[in-house]
Formats: sequence, structure tokens, C-alpha cells
Amino acid sequence: MPTIPLYTPAVTPLGSHGVTAPGGYEWWRFDAEDAASDLRLLADFFDGHPFHPGYLRAYAHYRRWPTRIAPPLPRDYRCVRFALYRAGKIVARFQSRHDPAEFSASPAATEISIGSNHILAQPDGSLHVSLRGVTRAMQQVSAQLQFRPRPNIPVSAEQRIGHQHWVVAQPLCDVEGTVNVFSPSAPATPEVTMFQGVGGHDHSFGTRPFGDDAARWMFGRVLMADRAVPFHIAWPSDEAAQPEVRLIDTTSAVETPHIECIGWRSTPRLLRYPLHVKFGDRIQLRNPQLIESATVSASVVYDATVDTSTGPARCELVSPQRLRWKWRSTVS
Repeated sequence: MPTIPLYTPAVTPLGSHGVTAPGGYEWWRFDAEDAASDLRLLADFFDGHPFHPGYLRAYAHYRRWPTRIAPPLPRDYRCVRFALYRAGKIVARFQSRHDPAEFSASPAATEISIGSNHILAQPDGSLHVSLRGVTRAMQQVSAQLQFRPRPNIPVSAEQRIGHQHWVVAQPLCDVEGTVNVFSPSAPATPEVTMFQGVGGHDHSFGTRPFGDDAARWMFGRVLMADRAVPFHIAWPSDEAAQPEVRLIDTTSAVETPHIECIGWRSTPRLLRYPLHVKFGDRIQLRNPQLIESATVSASVVYDATVDTSTGPARCELVSPQRLRWKWRSTVS
């Protein structure tokens, strides 16, 4: 019996896999910090938003009545989100959802467009990221960013946890650019933020939602001036079971260390996050500071120690199964 492929192999690490699986997704994620100005930014491009409550509920209904309900597909939930923080406070944030026809991506090159938002590879190997959207306060936001990878840092091999695939294509980059925020009361005079710092980019795709493989996920990255350590942690529904870990250190090989979580704390919405995380003997996260929390997600900053180096670890925790709950929820 012939089988229908749920995705196609990409020619390049950042190329599109054209995921067609119900509940599947593809995710291009960027984050960066400007320590001198105490700025942080995040940008996400989704071909199928894996944390969209409507998508997860539609998938749950389809699994329950597969012969009566049409399957929800990634093309139905193509989204872009962006956030800029200063001193841990939001300067501007937007999330936009786009029609299927507003998406284009190449499996052979890094060329992704969702509406007026674009990722484009440059001849020197850098990535130009262009974003445009509207905040809930009706501020117009536009950003032009350049992610220039540090030399001699190879692309990581593809990592897997369950049905989720992860490639850290550019773990350590020099990042520069501008973010313009136009107030509704003064649309001709934007607030301009200059950004110059370090960051990274990774690329994920999956043929099922995150919640099918784990009850809780943590996506994080330790960022230092000359080193980056991105990681994923997946906690199964059975809390007695050992979580799965994928970790990449730009100064050493890919690792899957034993992890130990010491103590837990809850957000105002009762989403739990660890107080102290130990990745083997080399890496530790301590002193968490809760930056944002919502029904299904939380942003937490830890003090990280990697060997003898120290720096911040910015983490996002998500409890995907809560996305199916019927109360109103947002993902920060």
C-alpha cells in the first residue's frame, strides 16, 4: 500500500521541509541580546504554529473523529511573532496569522516569506530578517535585522525527540539592526531602537504536535560573547520518568547529558518551572527570574554556569496540553 510522505527532505539546513502532516509544523526561531543596551529580541516564523490554541484544539477534534472532521494542516496556521524587551520589560510585541497563499519557502535555499515578513540568505552567509506587524495597542512595528554567523562553528546534526526534529543552524551570530515602533498618536515619528549584540538561530519541524511527545517543554539558550549553548528539555507525562535532553555547545560536540532538576516553583497560572537545573557536571542553571507568564507558557531567565564561564540563560517553557483547554490563552 503506498504511503503519503508527511514532509520532504530539505537540501539545506534552513530549507523548508514542506510539512503536510495534520498537526505538523515548521519553525524558524531567532533570538538575540544586546547586553550594552539591556535589549533582547525574539522572532519566530511558523508554517503551522505549534502553540496556537485553535490549531491544537482542531487537531484534538480530528483525532477524536477522523472520518467526520477535515484534518487541520500547517498551511492553515501560518504565523509570525516578534517581541522586543528592554530591561526585561516589553517594548513591542506582535503576532500575526496569514493566509496560506501568503507563504513561500524553498527547500534548496534559505528563502522564507510569510506576508510582509521575510528571511533571506545573503552572499556572505548571513541572514537578513525583515518583520512587520501591529501590536494589540495598534502600534506599527518594523524591524530589519542581520544575523551574521561566527566563523568555524559547524551546523549541528539533526536532533530528534519523538516526532520533533531540531537543527541548530547558526548557534552563535553577531546581530545588528533597527526596530521602529510607530505610535498611533504620532505615526510619522517612530521610536527607533538600534540593536547590536549576539544571538542565534535554530530550525525545528515535526509531524505531530509537541504535546504528543511530552507534557512540558523547555526551549533555551545560554548566550555569551564567544559561546552559545542551546538546549531542549522534554518532560514526559509520567513525572517519575527521566526527561529527554538535547544540548549543543559551540565549543564541543553535541551532548545528551543526564539532567537533574532541584526544586520547583509555579507561575501565577500554576505552570511549574525548575529552580535549579544541572546538565551533567558542566552546566548549571540557577536563580530563575520569571519575566512573563501566561496560561500555557512562561519566560524565565536563569544565571547559567558553563564550565568556568557565566552568563544568562533565556528559556521558554510551554505546557502544550494546556493549549487544548477551553479558556482563553496566549503564548508569550
